Amino acid sequence: GDNVKCRWASSGLGECNEVCQALPGSFLNERKCELLYNSRGQRTGYYAVAIQIEDFASSTDTVPLSSIPLQFLVNVLNVGSCGQEPWIVDSTLPNGAVRIIALNSNLTVDFNYQIIAEASPGSSITAILTTITPFGIQLHKSSLTRGDDNQWSVRISWTPSESDIGSHMLCYYAMDSNGLTSNQSCVTLVVQRDVDECTLLLDDCTQVCINTIGSYECGCREGYKLHSDGRTCVGVLLHFETSQRTVKEDSVYFIVYLVPTLGHGKVLNNLTVNLLYLDNTAELGIDYQPVDYVAHFTANTTKSSPIRINIIDDNGWEESETFIISFTIPDGVDALKGEPEEAIITILDNDEIVVHFPTDQVNIEPGVSLHALHLVTKQSILTPYNLTLSCIVTDGISDEWNNCNAGIEHNVTFLKHATTSSEAIVYIPPVKCLTCVIWPPKLRGVKLGFPTIIHLHVPIYGPTFINFDHQHYYGKEGESVVIGLHASQPILRKFRVAVSVLKFNGTDTHSRAEALSGADYELPSNVSGGSVRFDPSLGLNSTYLELFLNDDGVIESTEYFVLTITIDNYLQSLRILPGPHDETIVAIEDNNSLLLSFQYARYIVNEYDQRLTVRLEVLQVDSVYRRYYVSAMHSIQITVTIRTREDSAKNGTEFIEKTERVRFDLPWRSILY
Repeated sequence: GDNVKCRWASSGLGECNEVCQALPGSFLNERKCELLYNSRGQRTGYYAVAIQIEDFASSTDTVPLSSIPLQFLVNVLNVGSCGQEPWIVDSTLPNGAVRIIALNSNLTVDFNYQIIAEASPGSSITAILTTITPFGIQLHKSSLTRGDDNQWSVRISWTPSESDIGSHMLCYYAMDSNGLTSNQSCVTLVVQRDVDECTLLLDDCTQVCINTIGSYECGCREGYKLHSDGRTCVGVLLHFETSQRTVKEDSVYFIVYLVPTLGHGKVLNNLTVNLLYLDNTAELGIDYQPVDYVAHFTANTTKSSPIRINIIDDNGWEESETFIISFTIPDGVDALKGEPEEAIITILDNDEIVVHFPTDQVNIEPGVSLHALHLVTKQSILTPYNLTLSCIVTDGISDEWNNCNAGIEHNVTFLKHATTSSEAIVYIPPVKCLTCVIWPPKLRGVKLGFPTIIHLHVPIYGPTFINFDHQHYYGKEGESVVIGLHASQPILRKFRVAVSVLKFNGTDTHSRAEALSGADYELPSNVSGGSVRFDPSLGLNSTYLELFLNDDGVIESTEYFVLTITIDNYLQSLRILPGPHDETIVAIEDNNSLLLSFQYARYIVNEYDQRLTVRLEVLQVDSVYRRYYVSAMHSIQITVTIRTREDSAKNGTEFIEKTERVRFDLPWRSILY
């Protein structure tokens, strides 16, 4: 083609008047017809640009074949820091796309085109402008509309006519509230006469051809259906009579059929289809056996040849089982699959199973807390299943019995080919009798035999005694002491016993002091309402309480208090009684030190004095009179100043002082009052 170049318009040729090269900071690439511009440092405002577009017969020619002026304005804005410019979103035709508009004498064709632009956060689209439109053609552009996600759009519409046949250019860009513009995007609109493909492709559609704008579609007459190839019409659909079929296990065999629809409701030619059998819960060769693997249709028939499937009776109880029959149509057969294209066959079992306890009475040995129950049957089991046992206490004991409340349920399972179920472990309460019942089954063919109730006879236990682990417990102030309680035999229920504090009346030679609750010790958190709990679910027949011994910071002798076990009348009626060690003594040892001091640091005596009295003081004193025991002291020393008198003729009577250290030995252990 021609060589196209661009140049600045020349004032000498009268092409630009006063706007020749009036855009400072710009550069024109003449071979590419590309204008580069940098507005940095330029003043804001409008600048006129005048360019001549010329084509040459060859790259060496200097005289153009034609010269076309291109003039436009550049608006330089001051927008501060440059943000992200707006953009044309992808749902709009991409830049450089070609849109075909086919005219048809029988159809009215409209060009309806939506341009969508999106602004960066904090800004908005203020205009979507067209820069190049089809020459001599009036386009209709809607007002700017805001959509979702900071997007705006306009819609351009046009109804072309015969005179518009040819190629047309449509270019546009978007401007945001900061004055920034998007890249320009252009699409080519090609208006051409539509071709009626149905007049050219007479053999492409087997029955009906439908012309569309720029293309065509195939259709079928009533009674036919379009094949997946989009062009062939099929006059018959093959399918099963029903999608579900139920048969009994002792039916020996059953028959199903394939039938045609569409057209005249019958096949027009002989044809054969292949049958498929798919296992579900039923198994081929074990539960059913097909006789036919193909189905035949003869011309003008409304039903296939019989499809026979034999049913196998396995003489064992099982739940209902299913399998699926489907079919395939060989290539070249003028038929399609209809609905239903497969049939689900359900086989109902004709066998029964009778379940029951192996006996109706069981005597429980003394001391046994657990017993295993199971069910039995004589029939063959082919499908695993579950049953439920419900156990109740029969003599009205309180519902606090652990895991033996009225209606406690236990599940047992019969596995395949098993005649005995899995075990249900039940807790045996200390009562006269526990009764377990088989819950009525909800499975078809499962019946209850005899016995359905079993009585577990429980011997009455001897009394259970509750004791403290030890008769004496010792602890120091600031520490804790753990008090243990235990039952004389395994416990089978949850219960509480009261632990209370008795006033201590000591009779020994030291008149033991009484410890006070709250001041000297505190009850633990696991004591509720003055009681502790025994719980067989913990696997132990004991419990404990932990006492914290308070440190009062006072020098005192060891203090004591007594704990006792109290059991209410209801538990005693169940033969839960206080044992021989239902009391324990808790001793709290003091952990403070005794501090002693002399009354004076220095004593002065006269030589003629016959006696010196030295006093020791207790620095830490209790508000209550106590005896204090002092140990770890062999002797004490004090400094003594002795004054002697001398007579002098010169000076008269004088007193002379002499300082000495004196040691006083004390016993290894002294009692101070």
